Amino acid sequence: MTWHPATLEEYLLRWRLTPTGSAFSTPSSHLQPVLRGGEPAMLKVARIDEEANGCRLLAGQRRRSRARAR
Repeated sequence: MTWHPATLEEYLLRWRLTPTGSAFSTPSSHLQPVLRGGEPAMLKVARIDEEANGCRLLAGQRRRSRARAR
């Protein structure tokens, strides 16, 4: 199965996030400051496989982690 990165817009709609600042990119991710349920958060969307693998690892550790990963 081939992994294809999603867009910020896809996740903004899917998770009903409200952008609060300008989006920016790094070599490995797209980032967007947002509000989620009135709480400030940062949406991070992987651009490369290595970053996507790290996200899956964090999501699996959700209950034992201090950082929320979605």
